[in-house]
Amino acid sequence: MVSTDEAVMVGRKIAAVAAIRDNVVAGRLTLDPEVGDKVLSMLRDQMDRVDAWLRGAQRLARRAPLGRNPVGQAMAAKFEHRAGADDGSLSLAGVLTPYRLVLGEAHAAVDEAMKLYRRTEEDQADGFRRLADGHGPYLRVTPRHTSPDQ
Repeated sequence: MVSTDEAVMVGRKIAAVAAIRDNVVAGRLTLDPEVGDKVLSMLRDQMDRVDAWLRGAQRLARRAPLGRNPVGQAMAAKFEHRAGADDGSLSLAGVLTPYRLVLGEAHAAVDEAMKLYRRTEEDQADGFRRLADGHGPYLRVTPRHTSPDQ
């Protein structure tokens, strides 16, 4: 069984990822692709670990043969639930499943932040190219008039 403190920590991480995602969607957060690639790699590694832990929890989530008496049956059910219940409880799978979803959302948010960074960078570069070509909205190339005195 997972402690209440650990479950609260996962809940905070879910809220933090939601805030990151909201900032990316709103265009307030971009991420340099070089840094983003490192973060994506770390997230993929963590997702792989969590997937392995979930597979382990599924293997543990079976009734242990503790006898046919009421105490053995109750203990077997208790151990099965602690490992594999995916009902929002404090079981191992109940905590790891939302954590895995958060990691996936974080991965998607980082990927979107990198795309936004690239789009912004491309838009800025296009603006500078238009300025250099004399076609920018703020740059009007007008012929210079010379006065007869010059």
